[in-house]
Amino acid sequence: MNKIVIGITGGIASGKSEVRKMLEKIGCLGIDADQVGHALLEPGTPINKKLIAHFGNVILQSDTESCQLINREKLGKIVFNNPEELAWLERQLHPAIAKRITEMIVSSRKSVALEAIKLMQSDLSGLCDWRWLVTARDEKRIDRLIRHRNLSKAEAEQRLSAQKDLSWPLEDFDYVFDSSGTLGELRQQVVRAWNELNKTS
Repeated sequence: MNKIVIGITGGIASGKSEVRKMLEKIGCLGIDADQVGHALLEPGTPINKKLIAHFGNVILQSDTESCQLINREKLGKIVFNNPEELAWLERQLHPAIAKRITEMIVSSRKSVALEAIKLMQSDLSGLCDWRWLVTARDEKRIDRLIRHRNLSKAEAEQRLSAQKDLSWPLEDFDYVFDSSGTLGELRQQVVRAWNELNKTS
């Protein structure tokens, strides 16, 4: 099988990460765009300095002057309540994330499973040979956010609402997965799709 790049996307708590992890077990290099973004926020990086200058010390882990560690929960509460600030943050992060991911894909000898919530709204889509969409019922996604991210129901609903402008037309994707059921059921879908790719690649 030739090296391929599979882009995995979907709404928050839709099950994207589970699909990526399943492909990692099959043998792919897994790349989580969120984790790449987190690395770009580390103290001393250009984006870290730019965000602190823009938002101020309220986004830092502590109020001590020496602390330059950004608290992503504090940052999230600001941007998810303010679409303009969210858009500003994305303008800073997305080009840098795309550059780093491109480098990772080029240097990999393995096929790649790339997880990115805004795959189709960014240049990342052009890096992919195949595009997979992961879906789940809203009530399932809210339950996952409450259980796994310790959010209140109101906070979970707000996170879903913050993505209301994102759309994932089914015709844009090679495969669509429903993760509303068990992990075993989702794994069956992933293995079936992977085996089909093996036949065509």
